[in-house]
Amino acid sequence: MNKKAFIRELDYHIRKIPKIDRVEILHEVEEHFVLGDLDGKTENEVAMELGGPKVMARDVLLDYQATHPQTERPRASHSDTNIARAIIAGCALFLFNLIFVLGPAVGIIGVYISFFAVGVSLSLSPIAWVGSIVFGTVTNMVAEFFVVLTLCSLGVLLTIAMVYVGKYLFKGFAAYFKFNARIIKG
Repeated sequence: MNKKAFIRELDYHIRKIPKIDRVEILHEVEEHFVLGDLDGKTENEVAMELGGPKVMARDVLLDYQATHPQTERPRASHSDTNIARAIIAGCALFLFNLIFVLGPAVGIIGVYISFFAVGVSLSLSPIAWVGSIVFGTVTNMVAEFFVVLTLCSLGVLLTIAMVYVGKYLFKGFAAYFKFNARIIKG
């Protein structure tokens, strides 16, 4: 990446910084390229040393936020109308979630727990089979062995599948809660 492209992309990524400070930062980056040129490095080598414009922009933004704390300004979200709007949105979301979301959510969680319990119990079926061998109730050992092997395999697969489904359910519920919080905040 050449100097011009690097500086252009860096300028784009740090556009939230005021222009005066941004020009100073870009001038410092340009000095790095000049010093690299004096050391006999190519523009690509200097760009690689700087870590790329996105990485550098992230570091510059973090550094800028740390050295230039924003002063507390009254925000529109603290006004009476926005507070009232948040309360109304919260009440409406509560009723909507209670009427339309709670039932299906409880049903989905119930089905998930049921499938997980079935998977675990099928995985533990060899223990019951060994118990039937000990108590002498086995009639056809070879046939029962393959049935138990099949049930145990299905149980392990179902349990593993439910672990992955559980991760997606958790992510889905978390995203829905975040969505609700964003609606309330406005």
